[in-house]
Amino acid sequence: MSIKSMIMPYIAAMISSPSWRNRRRRWAARKRKLLRRQPTLTVFIHINDPYSYLLLQVLPRFVRRYHLKLVIKPILERQGDMFPELRMWQGYALQDAQFLAKLYELKAPREITLDDEQIELASRKLLEKGDNVLEILKVYEQCYNNEMTSDRSIANPVSQLRANEQSLAKLGHYSSAMIYFESEWYWGVDRLDHLERRLNELGLNASPAKVEFVKTYDGLMKTPCQHPQDFELDFYWSARSPYSYIALRRTIEFAHFHQLQLNIKPVLPMVMRDLPVPANKKMYIFFDTKREAQKLGIPYGKVADPLGKAVENCYALLEFARQQDKLETYLLSFANGVNSEGIHGERFSGMEKIVERAGLDWQMAKPLTKSDDWRAEINENLQALYELELWGVPSYHLKSQNSDDVIAWGQDRLAALEQALLK
Repeated sequence: MSIKSMIMPYIAAMISSPSWRNRRRRWAARKRKLLRRQPTLTVFIHINDPYSYLLLQVLPRFVRRYHLKLVIKPILERQGDMFPELRMWQGYALQDAQFLAKLYELKAPREITLDDEQIELASRKLLEKGDNVLEILKVYEQCYNNEMTSDRSIANPVSQLRANEQSLAKLGHYSSAMIYFESEWYWGVDRLDHLERRLNELGLNASPAKVEFVKTYDGLMKTPCQHPQDFELDFYWSARSPYSYIALRRTIEFAHFHQLQLNIKPVLPMVMRDLPVPANKKMYIFFDTKREAQKLGIPYGKVADPLGKAVENCYALLEFARQQDKLETYLLSFANGVNSEGIHGERFSGMEKIVERAGLDWQMAKPLTKSDDWRAEINENLQALYELELWGVPSYHLKSQNSDDVIAWGQDRLAALEQALLK
């Protein structure tokens, strides 16, 4: 093992620690005060991003709750390596945003059927509206109603959209529906709770401090499903995905609470199936997972990246653990080890600890790590995931005998499943 691999868990733990984060925040606040600047939210949006539409709807009231300035930056092009399955993303995002719209009582986005030229025109119209959110929302409505016609009076050049894209990349992100505030990123309505807490801590609230955007996780697992035999839950999971890690424990608890049959279906990490995960995307996910984990009381940060051999070791023992009815315990042991304890799963010493504390016999398990028999199951799971028009994890397929199935992607979508269970 290289020295870099040995020290990386400690570096990861340090840079994701609350003390390190608070130091960055204090520096950003001091810099703002020294320069006598108003606290500013920089919001990157895209005309064909349903999450942008939802975020824009809540921003006017959100800004009134705090002493904030708003800067809106439309973008046009998305980085191809950041969206390896853009068509699938577009379809799922619309469905997911419609769920969020209902949850937060917002207008639901609709499908945009404009061609590239019309999308560019609409994006230039967004520029024309400046930071006027209500006028920007009218442009979205025009697109949803297919009312985007050529307008020679629009002078805003595409170069300004390109400049916004460069600004997004320079600040360290790649997606729209993103808020940048003093060194940290917040995605859509889903991460506004973190921003609310931060602004409250800074004393920027104009009204009594509270956190409103909690509906995707607050109140879960209060009332059990009355007919669990009618449902079955497939859970697509990766041994490397940080979001899969924090989803694993919660999903197991969720399934046990509702007495559901849970089928854990591991798949290869994106990098191991030749899908790109660029550095800034990886770092955003790392820091976002840290704050989500901290919110949920899950340890995270001392990460020994299991990419490669550690993932293979984990998957090689799936059937062994399953046969002894310890699959959930084993996966939790592995996930906790590589994500919060810095255990190196590529080493036998690391796997021995992971296996033994799961109540399994390492001497029986060790020879199985040489086998590739697990690949057939993993490939089958991946094929099933693609058939759901999904490619990323964690993902869910709640199968129902008496109602429509529910398909959801993300560790923060258990609320969508629970809604279906309690109907």
